[in-house]
Amino acid sequence: MSMQTLIRLAVAWLLLPSFPSAAADLSAQRQLFHQAEQAQAKGRRAEWVELLPRLRGYPLYPSLAADQLSGDLDNHRAIESFLDQYGWSRAASRLRRDWMEHLAELGEWRRFFAHYQEGDDKALRCLYHYGQIATGKSDEGYAGGEALWLSGNSLPKSCDLLFDRMASAGRLTRDKIWRRFQLALEHKQPQLAASIETYMGADDRRVAGFWRKVHDNPKLALTCAPLPAPGHLGGKIFVHALDRLASHDAERALGLWRGHRSQVDVAAEDAAYMERRLALALALSRHPGAYAALEALPAERDDEDVRAWRVRAALLARNWPAVLSAWQRLSAVEKNQPEWRYWQGRALEQLGESQTSKEAYGQAAQQRDFFGFLAADRIGGQYHTSHKPTVVDARDMQRLADSPPFEAVREWRWLDRDSEAQAEWFHALKRLSAQDKAVAAKLAQQWGWHSVAIATAARADTWDDLSLRFPVAYEHAVERHADRQQLDPGIVYGLIRQESAFDRNAQSAVGARGLMQIMPSTAQTIAKVLREKFTSVGLLHDPEVNVRYGTYYFKDLLERFRGNFAMAAAAYNAGPQRVHRWQPAGGTVPSDIWVEQIPFKETRHYVSTVLGNAIIYQEQLNGKGKRRIGQLLPEVPAGSSRDDDGGSGGGCF
Repeated sequence: MSMQTLIRLAVAWLLLPSFPSAAADLSAQRQLFHQAEQAQAKGRRAEWVELLPRLRGYPLYPSLAADQLSGDLDNHRAIESFLDQYGWSRAASRLRRDWMEHLAELGEWRRFFAHYQEGDDKALRCLYHYGQIATGKSDEGYAGGEALWLSGNSLPKSCDLLFDRMASAGRLTRDKIWRRFQLALEHKQPQLAASIETYMGADDRRVAGFWRKVHDNPKLALTCAPLPAPGHLGGKIFVHALDRLASHDAERALGLWRGHRSQVDVAAEDAAYMERRLALALALSRHPGAYAALEALPAERDDEDVRAWRVRAALLARNWPAVLSAWQRLSAVEKNQPEWRYWQGRALEQLGESQTSKEAYGQAAQQRDFFGFLAADRIGGQYHTSHKPTVVDARDMQRLADSPPFEAVREWRWLDRDSEAQAEWFHALKRLSAQDKAVAAKLAQQWGWHSVAIATAARADTWDDLSLRFPVAYEHAVERHADRQQLDPGIVYGLIRQESAFDRNAQSAVGARGLMQIMPSTAQTIAKVLREKFTSVGLLHDPEVNVRYGTYYFKDLLERFRGNFAMAAAAYNAGPQRVHRWQPAGGTVPSDIWVEQIPFKETRHYVSTVLGNAIIYQEQLNGKGKRRIGQLLPEVPAGSSRDDDGGSGGGCF
C-alpha cells in the first residue's frame, strides 16, 4: 500500500464522527499519543498514519488530526468536515489559518471568502483585501489595504503582496509612504523603515537614508549645515532628532528647539507635537520648568498624559494651589479615579481645607488599591478589603470540565505541557459567556492553576473574590524564607502575584524565571553569596530555590534603600541604578509623591500594585505581620539624580 493511500485512508477516518470511549484506557491512549508525536517528529509517517485512527475519542486527538490535514491542504472536503466537528479547538484554528493561506495561493477566492471571519489576524486580512482586488472589488480592497499600511510595526509577509499591488496601482502615494516610514522610526523599527524605502524614488531614498542615520545618531541633524531634505521633510527630521534627544536630555532638546526652530521648515502639526513632547520630557526628567511648559500647551494638546503630568509636576514643586488647579483640569472620569481623588485630598489638606480633604480621602478610601489605602491612612480609616466569593453551581463547573475544550486542557496539564494547556484554555475562553467565564475561573482555582484563575477572573470581571484573585500558594517556601529574611509574608506574596501570578514556569522575554522572576545572572550572584551551587537555570522554576533567592534579593534592596518598600520594589522592577537616579537632588521627598514621579509608567504601576497587593495579603493571612501602608513608606532621601546624556551631544548647536 502506497504512502499516499495510507494518508487518504487516515483522512477518511477524520470524516467519521468521534465519540469518547468510556472503555478506553486513558493511560494507553496517552502512550499512543506519545508514540504518534515521536513518529511525527522523526518523520516516520507510515507509523503516524497507522496510530491516528486508534486515538479517536482521546481529548488531544484534534491536535494530531490537524497536523495530518495540514499536510493535505488540497483535501478541502476533509478540512471543512474537521472544522465543523472540531472548530472549538485551537488545532482547528491553526489548521484553518494554514488552509486559508493555501486557498489564497490557489486563487480559490470563493471558498476563502466563505471561511473568512471578522477578527482574523493581519496575515489573513491582507489576503482578504488582496482577494477583493483580484475579484473586482478594488475600492474595498484598496481601502482595507490602506488602513493596514499605516502601521509602525512589521506586518506579515502576506501583506507584501497586497502592498505591491497597491503600489503598482498608484494607491501608495508619496505622502502615505513617508507617513509609514516615519511611523516605523517612531516605533523604533529602523529595519522596517529601510524596507519601506523600496517604495520610494531615488531622491526620497537618499533623504530616508539620512533620516535613519539621524535616528541612530541624533547629533547628525543638530549641525549648522542645511539638512539634506526639502521643505517640511527637513523639519520632520529635525523634530525626530530632538524627540530622540529629549528622552535623555530634555533641557538641551528644549534649548535647541527654541534656538533653531526658525532655521528649519517645521509644519504646524509637527511644531505642536514637539511642544507637547518637550513639556512631557521636562516632567519625566523632574525639571523645575515642567509645570510652566505643560500649562503653556494649547487646549487641543491637552490629553490624558498632559493632564496627569501637570498634576505630577505641581506635586514635584510642592505647589499645592497648582496641584489643585491641575486636578480641576482632569476629565470627569479621571477625577473619580482613586489616584486623583487621593491627590485632591492631599492638596486640600495642605491648603487647610480639612473637611473637604476628608471627603476626598473618604471617596478614595472606598477603593481596594494603593491610593485607597493611603487615603484610609490619612483619615485613620479601615482598609476596604471586603471579600465577596464568586458563587457558581457545581454542576456548571462539571459541565465545563467535561466539555471537549476543557478536557483537552486537562490532558495537556496531565502531560505537563503547560504552554499548550494555557493556549488551549484562553482559546476556549473566547467562546464562553461572561457567566461561564466566572465558572471557568473557579474551575482553574479548583485545579490549583492560580495564574490562569487570576487571568480568567479578570476576564470575568469577578473583582471582589479575593481568594480567587489573591491566592495563598507555596506557603511553605514563602513563610520559611520571609521569616528567614525578616520580611512580612504579605510583601513576598505581593511580589509573587505581580511578577508571575504564581506561575512557577513563568519566563519573561528577557529571561527572568519562576515565581519571583529571577534573572539567571542575579541567581548566580546570590548563589555565590549563599555558598550554593547554581548548576542550571531550570533551578529557578523550583519554588523553594526561587523564593529563597527572591526574598534574599528583595531584602538586600530594602536594606540598600533604608527600609523604604517603594524604593525597593522600584529597584526590583527597574534596577537599583535607576532608583538611585530617581532620588531627589537635595532634601527628602514624601514617598507618595516620589512614587507618583517615577518616570517609567510600568514601574510606577508596579510599585503601587505590589504595595497594594501586600496590604490585601495581610488581610488574607489574618493579620500576620500587619502594618499600615504608611509604615512601609519612610521619606525618600536625597541622592544623585543626574542621568548622563547618552552621548548624543555634539554638533555646532
